[in-house]
Amino acid sequence: MNELKGAINMRKLTALFLSLAMALGLAACSSGTPSPSESNTPETSAPQTSSEEPESSVEAESSGASTSQSDGSEEAESTDGNTLVVYFSATGNTEQAATYIADLTGGDLFELEPADPYTDEDLNYSNEDSRVSQEYEDEALRNVELVADTVENWDSYDTVFIGYPNWWADLPMAVYSFFDEYDFSGKTIIPFNVHNGSRFSRTIQTIGELEPDATVIENGFTVSEQTVADAAPDVAAWLEELGYLGLSDMATEDQVQTGVVTELILEGETGTIHYSYYLPDDYDMETEYPLMVVMPGYDMMWFGEDSSGSNLKWTGFLCWTELPEDMIVVSAQLTDWHETSANQAIELTEYFMEHFSVDASRVYAAGYSAGGETMSQAVSMRPDLYAAYLHGASQWDGEYAPIAANSVAVYIFMAENDEYYGSQRAWDAYNNLHDAYLENGWGEDNIASVLQIQIPDNGWFAERGITGNYHGGGNVVFEEETILSWVISHSK
Repeated sequence: MNELKGAINMRKLTALFLSLAMALGLAACSSGTPSPSESNTPETSAPQTSSEEPESSVEAESSGASTSQSDGSEEAESTDGNTLVVYFSATGNTEQAATYIADLTGGDLFELEPADPYTDEDLNYSNEDSRVSQEYEDEALRNVELVADTVENWDSYDTVFIGYPNWWADLPMAVYSFFDEYDFSGKTIIPFNVHNGSRFSRTIQTIGELEPDATVIENGFTVSEQTVADAAPDVAAWLEELGYLGLSDMATEDQVQTGVVTELILEGETGTIHYSYYLPDDYDMETEYPLMVVMPGYDMMWFGEDSSGSNLKWTGFLCWTELPEDMIVVSAQLTDWHETSANQAIELTEYFMEHFSVDASRVYAAGYSAGGETMSQAVSMRPDLYAAYLHGASQWDGEYAPIAANSVAVYIFMAENDEYYGSQRAWDAYNNLHDAYLENGWGEDNIASVLQIQIPDNGWFAERGITGNYHGGGNVVFEEETILSWVISHSK
């Protein structure tokens, strides 16, 4: 993921974007009628064809958002001049994104509100007689009269953010009307939009053609209409990258959303990451917390919308939230258990370290079954990030030497009669890690302090009410508080 540029108070930023999400609501507005606005965006030139591109996990953006940058784009530079945030929003989603930007930059808001508002029927692009269909087909209907078309002190604005939904892979007519009305010469234009899979299409290039004497920043912000409600942190990161982030004092600790925050999306470098997280009820921006990144097994991975949130009642996630010590806990639903998922686990870890108040010396990982295959790779790929790792009912797919070289503590748990992996794979991982520590000059006593293995027999499981399915029963490791405490007792 992109590194945030500049020195900013990330704890204040965390409070700011969380409070924004709370203030604006956690559900995007949408209409039950198909429309070419922030929902059901058509992308082809003929709306009569199958032009809808429904939202999918691949198209969604990071926590709802991502940036789009074309070759040759000009970089925006931090400015002390006035900032205006202009937007057209048919269903409320673009307004949400615009409000984030205005609050984070201190800019003024200006809504492009049609004098004749669009109704649900007007927005039904699948009806060739609807208003938007007629406007699309007939150029004579494209001059949309606005309730207010006069921006006071227009000449005082150096930077204009312009936001809009994607309609037929193009700008809405109200936005064309605004560009026709004003001279943008010498100004910086920064686009942002809401889409349902089509992202910016060619709209940024169109703006450049309409306003050739302005500087059009191609590194715009585009967000899925399904995830715009959770896009505040990504808006903040994007603005910081551009140099337009202006922190305000509006956020207080009382406004930070705590508890379990569910079913979010991060658009990472290797694909879409579906995740949920937990913040302690008494989360304090001035306190650094341990971070636990935990990955579930195959049955709780991402298989589409029907699987969303299937990990929220998993003991492997909840157990860390119930320990005496407050900590931040994040769990993802990934789509595989190989190198891609390992890279995504690392991206998610770094995301939380950058955006939340995390004690970098106490970052932990845990994985069960397929999640263990993922996390054993992630921990060995970036052993500098993690202090300790709980490897539950899984095979080890990572390297061994980096673990020892970075003194990462590892606890391995596997049923003696695990039906899927068998216990030998656990012993192989333990022996290889043990040898790696020996090669790094560790003595047996010191190795025992950072490397543990437990291979319980059927009797041990029977005492806990488990008399079959010992692989699935391996989840019981997350009920063993002594093991959990051992993991989080380590630090870098």
